[in-house]
Amino acid sequence: MISVKRQSDGQNRHEMKPILASVSFPSEREVVIELHNHWTVHEVEDISQLLRNIGLKDISRITIDGSDLQAVDLSAAWTMIEFVRRLSLRNVEIIKRGCNEEHLGIFNIVRSVESMPFERKLYFGSVKDMFVHIGRSSLLAVKSLLDLQTFFGQFCITLLDTIKNPTRLRFRSVVYHINEIGLRAIPIVSLLAFLISIVLGYQGAQQLKRFGADIFTINLVSISLLREMAVIVTSIIVAGRSGSAFAAKIGVMKINQEIDALHTFGLDPFDLLIMPRILAILIALPALTLIADFVGLFGTMFISSQMLHVSTAEFLSRLHEAVDISTFVVGLVKAPFFALLIGMTGCLQGLEVKSSSEEVGMRTTAAVVQSIFLIILADAAFSVLFTWMGV
Repeated sequence: MISVKRQSDGQNRHEMKPILASVSFPSEREVVIELHNHWTVHEVEDISQLLRNIGLKDISRITIDGSDLQAVDLSAAWTMIEFVRRLSLRNVEIIKRGCNEEHLGIFNIVRSVESMPFERKLYFGSVKDMFVHIGRSSLLAVKSLLDLQTFFGQFCITLLDTIKNPTRLRFRSVVYHINEIGLRAIPIVSLLAFLISIVLGYQGAQQLKRFGADIFTINLVSISLLREMAVIVTSIIVAGRSGSAFAAKIGVMKINQEIDALHTFGLDPFDLLIMPRILAILIALPALTLIADFVGLFGTMFISSQMLHVSTAEFLSRLHEAVDISTFVVGLVKAPFFALLIGMTGCLQGLEVKSSSEEVGMRTTAAVVQSIFLIILADAAFSVLFTWMGV
């Protein structure tokens, strides 16, 4: 029996509530929970407290018996579903019995809500659970790479078909996305490229000054900027702006069943939605990288004139000695590959959205995180390749 204190007519009094559940332990690793009376919103607090007080440390099997359950509403069902999902994360075997069809229907309504966050909580009940989580995460990572590979194959096939039949391509949509991805990103890309060159120049000059080699700050900043920093920073900005936008917009279209409507009308969503975005980012990102290169060099010239007192003519002369055409090419060659990774990841994550608005947010975040990870991974591969080639 649960005793709770209530106030009525200005006086305190104790009122006994009906028993909501009884717990028994047939064995050391098994527990049986029998549900009684009415489970409604008024008893949610007591139900939560009761479930929390059940000792489940070494339990491997739980039986939930609803034979004596007289009524249940969504709030109480939600509390029980939360309890069951937490147990499922610990690989506890759950057996349900005795519930009538009406009660099962209410539990199924709550269970069908995909926005519940409990499946995504990181909880390790034991070392085994930790390795299970690592294994599942590894399988999901492999699946993501395989999906990206499949998506790339479909993109290549569609691109070849578009080359054979250019009328399939929506040029107006490509131009629109070039404006969204490229032109609108010029201010932030230019500002960051300028500031990064200032930071690199200031830090490099401070360190090289100790050895009387501060003039080599121009070499340090210009080479690192053109080969690495400009293209990486630009790609990360585009991943945050456009990659997330791809995932969000396509995901919302999935929820609104607009993509299903395209299939109904016999239209290919890949031609209408995916190709214009990827082609636009393939054009926009190299152009943004080139702009970041020139703005970054201007920032290098500015910091050199302020800290090293180098004139513009001396700076250009030193830059000509430190940088050749291959330095420009190394950075620009990476840009289309990074653009392809960002575009494919963003569109793929958008297409993976199923039915909930919360999943749109999850997929948008995943698109940005995966894009940045793939950019860094690809940049490392390019560094090894260019070193092996002697570039």
